[in-house]
Amino acid sequence: GVLFLERKQYSKALGDFSEVLSTDARNAMVRYNLGVAYKFLGDDKSACNEWKRAARDGDTSAQEALKKFCK
Repeated sequence: GVLFLERKQYSKALGDFSEVLSTDARNAMVRYNLGVAYKFLGDDKSACNEWKRAARDGDTSAQEALKKFCK
């Protein structure tokens, strides 16, 4: 998923991150990256929802993204 993000293939990244979360729903780092992919695709609502969940599970990057992008 991260490789797809780096290559700006955000839809493919969504698929990879979603697949990981189907077996590891509390993986905060993956959930944060899923939020990044949504953000680049212009889906701010989904991005913020993923970052909220990641932040609840302790991801500090998600907490920063929430402060910056989700008012």
